[in-house]
Amino acid sequence: NIQANAKQVGNGGKIVLMSNQTTTVAGSLSAQGGSSAGNGGFIETSSHGNLTISPTVKVSTTAPAGKAGTWFLDPYDLTIDAASAGVISAALQASNVVVQVVGNVCSGGTCTQNGSGDLTVAAGVTISKSGGPLTSLTFLADGTFYNYGSIVQAPGSLLEVIIAAQNVNFASGSSIEVNKVTVQAVNQVVGFGSILGSGVNPLVNILASVFNFSGAIIVNSPNQQGGQIRISAKQLTLTSQGRLEAEGRTEGGSI
Repeated sequence: NIQANAKQVGNGGKIVLMSNQTTTVAGSLSAQGGSSAGNGGFIETSSHGNLTISPTVKVSTTAPAGKAGTWFLDPYDLTIDAASAGVISAALQASNVVVQVVGNVCSGGTCTQNGSGDLTVAAGVTISKSGGPLTSLTFLADGTFYNYGSIVQAPGSLLEVIIAAQNVNFASGSSIEVNKVTVQAVNQVVGFGSILGSGVNPLVNILASVFNFSGAIIVNSPNQQGGQIRISAKQLTLTSQGRLEAEGRTEGGSI
């Protein structure tokens, strides 16, 4: 176990585990804020090669009296399977999670292509948040972000999902159902999946050069005015199968 915790007052500390070839993470990592005051700390698990997260890993940057800290994962390629999704889900209850996939490693002005830079949530996988404070899940990819699975928040919990990549692909049957979703693609956003913003002031915000979508994008606030859907693209195509909806209990939202 590795701990960088504050006790009663103070911010959580910093833990960095990094390798040039292979990083395997197991056990417990914690950088927690103080019980009376202080924010959560920062935990990084990275590798210029392979990063393996054991299904038994426990990561916590919780802050009982402050803001949640961050767990940062930085491999060169990554497919999030059921085991790693379970670890990420557990961390999200009280920590922010950032997954950054870097395909190019640069040093001294020279860059080496070590991987595709692709980041994938596998089919049948669910990343979920079921309680705790508002936290965020961020995906950053040098290549393409693929979602074949589901990212969800339980009623009464709040999760923000941020995706930034060269290309973003939402596969048929995939879903994101959280409070806020921000998608930024250098090239294109395509797909057939569904994106739902729900809870307090829900928002789906998409920025891309090309947006070609055949799925459903919905914002729905059951307790107040519906939220917002914002899409900005140089080329925008919503196919006949696609739909945009902004619903609210008191009045509709905006698109």
